[in-house]
Amino acid sequence: MRSKIALFTVLAASAVIARAAIELDDGIKLVPSLSAGVQFNDNLFLSSANEQDETMWTITPGVAITSGEGAVNSTRFSIAEQFQLYSDNSGLNTNLALVDLASTYDDGKMKIDLNAWFHQANQATRNLAGAASLIDRDLLHGDVMDEVQWSDKSSVKVGVAYDNTDYKAAGYRDWQWIEVPVKYYYKYQPKLDFSAGVRYRSNKIGGAGAIDSNELFYSVGARGEITPKLIGEVSVGYISFDPDAGQSKSSIGLDSSLTLNVTQKSSLNFAASNRYGYGAVGDSYRIATISGGFNTALTNDFFLNGSLAYSKYDYLTSTRQDDFWSGQLSATYAISHNLSVNGTYNYSNNDSDLPIATFKNSILALSATFQF
Repeated sequence: MRSKIALFTVLAASAVIARAAIELDDGIKLVPSLSAGVQFNDNLFLSSANEQDETMWTITPGVAITSGEGAVNSTRFSIAEQFQLYSDNSGLNTNLALVDLASTYDDGKMKIDLNAWFHQANQATRNLAGAASLIDRDLLHGDVMDEVQWSDKSSVKVGVAYDNTDYKAAGYRDWQWIEVPVKYYYKYQPKLDFSAGVRYRSNKIGGAGAIDSNELFYSVGARGEITPKLIGEVSVGYISFDPDAGQSKSSIGLDSSLTLNVTQKSSLNFAASNRYGYGAVGDSYRIATISGGFNTALTNDFFLNGSLAYSKYDYLTSTRQDDFWSGQLSATYAISHNLSVNGTYNYSNNDSDLPIATFKNSILALSATFQF
């Protein structure tokens, strides 16, 4: 499948590589793009026993189709192929498909958001630390959310989401989940809503002997303009995790995302959550995360952003606990309307009761993107 997607993407990008965005029809545009970059990684396999540094080069041609920009209904579909070339480990060279779809309908009384993507990945992550190899997997996600205005002061938001992590290497367990959220909003002030909701999730784990589960999150909260400069949504309540075998768990549930607009060109963002999940070998855990970041435009062409996050993983079927820190600092300079360059530094540190899962990692990446 990868070779077919790669061939299609390269041919499509090559056919329009020398042309600007093409008007296909009324409001429909075809926008080709090309990016190239280099990445310096000081711990490719996220190992504490055998840290191996590596330089990876990437070339990513792609094409996007957009329609209805600024209209009631807008859509963007993009397809790209990332070619990864390793300096010291050429056997790891690969190409990865990146397919994304986003569509929005908003007529003032009804708002529908549709998002879907298919991404291929081949790198180590916290869940895959210490594997002594890169782990090939396919990531598929889709969700649709519909909010209907019932009255001047109330609305209901319902949706469904599907997610599938499909590992290509033996020894790992695929994770599929389906989620159905329902939330009622009551307008307390013109720009502030109170809410009450429930979210149901069904987890399916691949492989013999896997333990599936159901999850319920009952919440109350608020969204909108909490202060003139602080906007976002906060949901807090009770979350339960019920596996098909073993003991059920419950805790305080939390899902929040806030943005503080400091100036017209600078903002701070905060997020916190508490929920359940699964590792790459089918082991379940409770994860509590808190994060913060900033975005600022130093000039009309120069942008900075950064973030810092901490996650606590408590595994449910063992005594394992992980403390995971991650941080990022990124700078982007728009040389022209079509060309931009970016530099990003990422740092991560996982302290685990499982020695093989403990690691530190730094990645420095430089890239340039040209949108025709």
